[in-house]
Amino acid sequence: MIKKLLGVDGIKNIYEQTLETKESLCGFTDFSAMEEVLGKDWMWKYAKRRAEVGIAFHCIAVRCPVAVVAEKRSEEDNRPMRFVDDIASGIELYVQGDKVFELNFVGNFGRVIEDAQLAKTVKAAWQRTWDSVSP
Repeated sequence: MIKKLLGVDGIKNIYEQTLETKESLCGFTDFSAMEEVLGKDWMWKYAKRRAEVGIAFHCIAVRCPVAVVAEKRSEEDNRPMRFVDDIASGIELYVQGDKVFELNFVGNFGRVIEDAQLAKTVKAAWQRTWDSVSP
């Protein structure tokens, strides 16, 4: 099943869906694009809510000033982080259980793809990247 949501409200709706289960998230993120589209206040409040319900986010982030701030908050936000410089910016790609979440800040939309095989493949690619980058 593929569900596409449009606009800032659609993207926020996808973030809310990640709070519906206690499973941890892993993925690639661009904090700068997230802050630009969602706003600093909303972004940090979501991270706090996610951490409060016990959901970790193992994050590979595009290195930028906002990501450096996120790293300083990583323990309180339950967000282990690693940095890379060579992934596409302007999007986020998360895996949680059998779902893949794509948040496209450039196109202003998000997709939720419920597919166990795709989630397994994306998670394997994420794990390979995670293992190859220094903490």
